[in-house]
Amino acid sequence: MVTPAGEGVLIDTGNPGGRDPGRIIEAAKAAGLAKIDYVLLTHFHGDHFGGGAEVAQVLHPALPGNSGYDIWARDFTGAGGLFSFVLNGGDDAARAALIDGLDHFGIGYSWGGPMSLVVPYQKQNIRTLPAPHLKLGTVVRFCIGFEDVADLQADIEQAIHAALV
Repeated sequence: MVTPAGEGVLIDTGNPGGRDPGRIIEAAKAAGLAKIDYVLLTHFHGDHFGGGAEVAQVLHPALPGNSGYDIWARDFTGAGGLFSFVLNGGDDAARAALIDGLDHFGIGYSWGGPMSLVVPYQKQNIRTLPAPHLKLGTVVRFCIGFEDVADLQADIEQAIHAALV
């Protein structure tokens, strides 16, 4: 979408992989945009934000294609607010900058409280067996609390953009 001021607005980034990001680039060029000024994520399903170049993989069993999805679909009717990102590129410093840039998330593990939390993970420290389904990259785990969803989405987006773009 192009605003009356000529700014590019992207609503959702599509699926991970080359198809959707490629389509976004072509559509932006066709609209005469040299850049996308704003990204609005409608919700945290992989097919809505997985095409963001900064996110290599979303880890959540309720997302089709994720490891464990078949078991989740068979046994559950809803999903919780615990998920992880594998960041595409970046290092420990970029991950720390992302976490430090979050305004609506505390740092820590969740015991079921109402606050949104975030914690960095080192896959090599928590995995003892090979995990071929996991993409390479640094991991950030989120636990969503009771705050306004739009505020949390905007907070994650701005922190990713500031740390990795």
